[in-house]
Amino acid sequence: MLTQSFLPRAAPGSGRAATVTACIIGRNNESTLSACLDSIRPWVGQIVFVDTGSEDRTPEIARAAGAEVYFFPWVDDFAAARNESLRYARGDWVFWMDTDDSIDEINGARLRALVAGPHPPELLAFVLQVHCPQPTGDGGSAVTVVDHVKLFRNLPGLRFEGRIHEQILPAIRRAGGQVAWSDVFVVHSGADHSPEGRRRKLERDFRILHLDLQERPEHPFVLFNLGMTYADAGRHVEAVEALRRCLAVSQAGETHLRKAYAILVASLTTLQDFAAAANIGARGRELFPCDAELLFRQALLAHEQGHWEVAVRYYQQVLRGHEDRHFSSLDVGILGYKTRHNLAVAWSEQGRLDLAEIQWRAIVRERPNYRPAWRALGQNLLARQRWVSLELLVEQAELQPELADDALVLRGHWHWARGEQPQALRMFKDAVLARTNSVDA
Repeated sequence: MLTQSFLPRAAPGSGRAATVTACIIGRNNESTLSACLDSIRPWVGQIVFVDTGSEDRTPEIARAAGAEVYFFPWVDDFAAARNESLRYARGDWVFWMDTDDSIDEINGARLRALVAGPHPPELLAFVLQVHCPQPTGDGGSAVTVVDHVKLFRNLPGLRFEGRIHEQILPAIRRAGGQVAWSDVFVVHSGADHSPEGRRRKLERDFRILHLDLQERPEHPFVLFNLGMTYADAGRHVEAVEALRRCLAVSQAGETHLRKAYAILVASLTTLQDFAAAANIGARGRELFPCDAELLFRQALLAHEQGHWEVAVRYYQQVLRGHEDRHFSSLDVGILGYKTRHNLAVAWSEQGRLDLAEIQWRAIVRERPNYRPAWRALGQNLLARQRWVSLELLVEQAELQPELADDALVLRGHWHWARGEQPQALRMFKDAVLARTNSVDA
């Protein structure tokens, strides 16, 4: 039951259009802030920016973009800084962003329509997606899609909690409010993926996570975030310890639970503790039998041990499966080309090159610039002496500049298999000249 204080400011039928405030916190973000603010400005009535100690032009950039700028000292607590930004929000709804988020015109219009309603008073928030792209260097794409409660009513009892990976959802649940799904997403594209940037982020995250753990030593979400960060840092022994503690204190239905099982399976597999990984995977799938990442991790576990038929079965289940929507953080490549790649490898290991070809071709259609699929498909056709199909594949590759050296290597293999060694050597040499770091060439 909602108390009177939690009724929306612009109630249904009030005749007043609901308004929204964008709340953003940041420090030393002059390289990304303009794009963020320019993208959200047309869709909100107010922008609040809380600066937590910039030493560059970040506050000036925020003011120039039309934001109200306030200052708050950084205390290793993201929730504290976000709650400071809520103090100045005048809109009926709050939409929170990071400084390296942006929203395109289509999603901005969707956001505005979402706020317009109408909505029942017990509906306090919406889940939006954050798309996090990361370059892979092989023509593929690593895009992790994360569900966040990013839009919520501006009510005095709704405040963030958690020093890092802060959440508004616990406050909404304590208020008895409902949360609905939406089709709105933002793109989180300004992250620093350099080795130095990654090192700085991990150092900061570990520092704050350990502070959070001191204050809440058995909090399941803190333990989950600590385990996830250890795994991300390659510290899998510590990841396993934290994630086991997390599972021991987590309640059914908690949003992090299925991800905790998946990461724990991955860390145990990396440590080659295959029996423990299989046990954890089975326990996870008792709770979440169709979870795509859990299925993928169990497929990798079987793959690692050379259990090809088991791996194939799990990979196929990933590609077939459709779940009801739930809170998730998922590399969307798992739902397509990454699973197809591994499935093709598993088919090849079993000598089923015809079935492998189907998967390689599906990947080329899905990710035309994914170079490993072109190479593997070429090798597949070469092994089966499918000369006409190989020639057609080479011609397709030659039409794409980014695949030029791969096309040369494939054509070189084609010549070599036909006994035309001089022509093959010329192709390989041209490929080396075209791309000096081409190991295949």
